[in-house]
Amino acid sequence: SWNCQPLYERIIAPLRGISGQRVLVIGCGLGTEADAMADLNSVDVFELPGALKDFAMRRLGRRVDWLHGATLADVVDEDTYGEYDLIVAIDTLEHVHPSEIKSVLSSMMLMLGAKGSLYCHNNFEQQELYPMHYDHSEVFAAWCAECGLKQENEYLWVSN
Repeated sequence: SWNCQPLYERIIAPLRGISGQRVLVIGCGLGTEADAMADLNSVDVFELPGALKDFAMRRLGRRVDWLHGATLADVVDEDTYGEYDLIVAIDTLEHVHPSEIKSVLSSMMLMLGAKGSLYCHNNFEQQELYPMHYDHSEVFAAWCAECGLKQENEYLWVSN
């Protein structure tokens, strides 16, 4: 039901106006963010293997390209270094285990272009309601500073 909530729609609404970008969607879930951008952008998608990825692949078909691997680090290579103008991660990073968050963020840094932006929504709070969420707020803030990403609005971080 999250993907039908007004808050989710408000979060992804700006994605519908983006065009001409090379985009990576990390943790696409049902594929809604990728779907919102696929017609006007070149979109690559990374989702962990499993039922959600299978569903999103059927939903999105050939409108996007898929990066396959067991971890995000598995898809980082010379073809993806600095490749993306925009990385989208909606409600993804809070699900990454603390032992893996630095690897995920490092992979994102390698894939983001020098003038790239990050569009994300993180729910690092409410662990009592969502025990599958981890509080990476300090690690995320330090990573943004290291990458030279400055928060421009509620969901957008841009290169300085």
